[in-house]
Amino acid sequence: MTSKFGNGDNRLKASLNHTLLARLFSRGGTTPVEPRFNRAGAQLRTFVDRVTAFAAFREEQARSRDAVRVLDLVGVGGIGKTRLLKELRESVKDEARTALLDLQVPAMRQQEAALAALRRELGRQGLRFDRFDIAYAVLWQRLHPHLHISRAELPFVEEGSILTTVLDAATGTPVFGTAMTILKIIKKAQHRARQRYRIHEDERLKSLDDLGNSELVDAITYFFAADLRENLGTQSFVLFIDAYEALVPEPVRVGRASNADVWLRDLVVQLDKFLVVVASREPLAWEQHNTDWSSVVRYARIDALPMDARMELLTSSGIADPMERAMIADASAGVPFYLHLAIDTRTHTGQSTLSIGSREEILQRFLQHVSANEIRLLELLSTARTFDFEIFRELANAYSLPSDRLTWESVTSYSFVYPASSMGCRLHQLMRAELRRRLPSAVENDIATRLAAIWSRRAEETDGDGTAETDPGRALRESIYYRLIAGDLDGEQLLTTSDRAFEVGGRQASDGIRLDLENHLVDRGGSGDPDLATAALALEIEAARLLGDGARARSLTDGTDWPLDTFAGARGAIDTANVLRVDGKTSDAYALYKDVWNAANGSAHWRAGAWMVDLDIARGRFSEGLDRAAEILRDCPVDDYGTRATIQTYMQNGYRFTGDFEQAWVHLARAEADFQKIDNRVGRANILTLKAETLSFTDPVAALDAAAEALAANTDIGSRTSIGKCYTAMAVALTQLDRYAEAQAALNTAFDELERVGYRSGRARAAVYQAFLEARNGDLRTAVDAARRGAAGLEEADVYPTVIILAQQLMLILGLDEIDIRQASERALARVSYSGGSAQLVERLHTLAQHLTGAAG
Repeated sequence: MTSKFGNGDNRLKASLNHTLLARLFSRGGTTPVEPRFNRAGAQLRTFVDRVTAFAAFREEQARSRDAVRVLDLVGVGGIGKTRLLKELRESVKDEARTALLDLQVPAMRQQEAALAALRRELGRQGLRFDRFDIAYAVLWQRLHPHLHISRAELPFVEEGSILTTVLDAATGTPVFGTAMTILKIIKKAQHRARQRYRIHEDERLKSLDDLGNSELVDAITYFFAADLRENLGTQSFVLFIDAYEALVPEPVRVGRASNADVWLRDLVVQLDKFLVVVASREPLAWEQHNTDWSSVVRYARIDALPMDARMELLTSSGIADPMERAMIADASAGVPFYLHLAIDTRTHTGQSTLSIGSREEILQRFLQHVSANEIRLLELLSTARTFDFEIFRELANAYSLPSDRLTWESVTSYSFVYPASSMGCRLHQLMRAELRRRLPSAVENDIATRLAAIWSRRAEETDGDGTAETDPGRALRESIYYRLIAGDLDGEQLLTTSDRAFEVGGRQASDGIRLDLENHLVDRGGSGDPDLATAALALEIEAARLLGDGARARSLTDGTDWPLDTFAGARGAIDTANVLRVDGKTSDAYALYKDVWNAANGSAHWRAGAWMVDLDIARGRFSEGLDRAAEILRDCPVDDYGTRATIQTYMQNGYRFTGDFEQAWVHLARAEADFQKIDNRVGRANILTLKAETLSFTDPVAALDAAAEALAANTDIGSRTSIGKCYTAMAVALTQLDRYAEAQAALNTAFDELERVGYRSGRARAAVYQAFLEARNGDLRTAVDAARRGAAGLEEADVYPTVIILAQQLMLILGLDEIDIRQASERALARVSYSGGSAQLVERLHTLAQHLTGAAG
């Protein structure tokens, strides 16, 4: 697909030489493209007071009239950056439009949510975002195919949106026809003729339905910036961004982390002739991605407050003694956090004099004026990342300290104790570090053990109706964090808990455990438990594979010699085999699974055996796979519901791929029953996916609802491979319902998702189903090409031979003799091991092919 941008975009392309726009509306990959700028005027300056920062802001505002500019206010936590942003925004409220993006709010770190919030804020200022609103509605419908668009679902629809008068009419539009449907409604609506014509004839809007999900998300960034430029004309605009570190929290590990801020850079580069002011704890360092950023970003170091500003703050806070003010101001080193800490100390203690000479003395002086019990309580709580009244009470009782509600209210009233939303409270990181240093290691280990027990208990607790009282994924992560501190954890315990966290809390929970483990190992400078280091590597490989980062996964597995006699080593070998499988190295993967099966014991042994069953069935060795499945079900523990359910899903695959849908439903029901016994979110999502795939052959109408439900579940846990399978199932169902355009759109999305995670055999299987779509639609040439491409891909990966045979059955139905497909089918049939014999298998697959082409009966 070629770019549909006309000359109206030449101004943006010329000023920035930016190729993002072409990427959004083409199939040419999804790698973020950095902008190119004029290199003139690059400079790095350090500012030591707010007056100079204001001057830098004014200078950059003037320079932004010619090109986009970025002013980065850099300073440590507590230095006053948020307050400075508010003052800067207030200073220009009468001469420029402004908007604030607060990245401390978790939702604002997601591209689409951040843009929606900015659009709503600017909409309240009277600006229109017609094209953005349409694109956002298309994205929303794409991500929620099982729901209807309504005013309640789009937060900005009342803020002067073009959708206000047409959204109700668009409710219930087809999942893959949203853009064209909305544009048709707009054309008929009573909008101004010029506006109606401009929107309806916009080729870029018309192309939205053809984009993959990631491209569509980037497209709304383009339309937001384009509508903003069109609305403002020659007016000034300043975008303020607070707490950048919340989006990219660990700059020292940027090389290993994903580009979490790539969408923000894409937005900034499209804000032509506007100013962006960012508050961050570390410099943006966007020059590492593209050196041309150095001519656009200006750094303003926000260090110590000037002495007169410190004195003014202390005076306004009621400290009247000039000598006391001078001592506090000097000792604070100009950091507002410590100034407020000193003020808080005086407020709590009533002392008229603070004999303090340094930052450490401020902290020491504060503790000298707190009761001994409260000091001890604060020290105990410093081990906890977050704490609530239950944790406070349990730790206080364990050390014979006051645990009543009044003491709790007193301890949590200090200014360095912050609310942590639903997680209770937390100490300011600097105060927490100071207090933790006071604890003897034995005491901290004891506290950590108690905290681990609390969170482990919470992971299992439910209320009266069986619903978890605490997010079990988060509770498991916290229990692991404290067990790491206590030194009471080995690789098997960590990996088993991580698996359970993934099952009940999705990838966010397991990723959190992985990051906590990596930080733990870094803090110990590589001198920690080698078993934990092996577990960390296994988790990192698995995370890279799930994210579709094949290059990263391969680099981690290359040359690794796994100790198969340990659980962590066996698990790492299994994760390595999974990477090999995704890469199409099926035989190598199977051999490694077999090595673990022969060498390992316990759950690692059963896990490797399950993967062998999966690969046996995927490779068409149905007899061997089903025999091994029966062996595992016979020998594995009767209460190992996870393994038993997984085996049943693989058996379901075996019967489904041979066209025996009656037996497939039997094993799917058994798998679902076992997964329900352990509250497994991942297992539930897998069951929903299998239902959608099976229904796509047997009941296409029901398959659409099932696929939508499965898509939502897999999106929730972040399983991109299964998301691709859901869209493939949608396409198969839509094909049988003669909804060819929607089926092709579903296949396009499936191809995008499967390509993103490097699932080549999944793409090849989808290509065979595309052949049926093209055949039903009358395009035999394209059908043959798709069948040939799918058969070749599956044969190369050595998987799904029955799908290759299915492609040949399509050729027979069409009366075509394509030699390469026929020969591939013959080779596939020779590899198949099926208890019913080759003739019965081919007959089943021919019947299925007739059903898919509409030729049955």
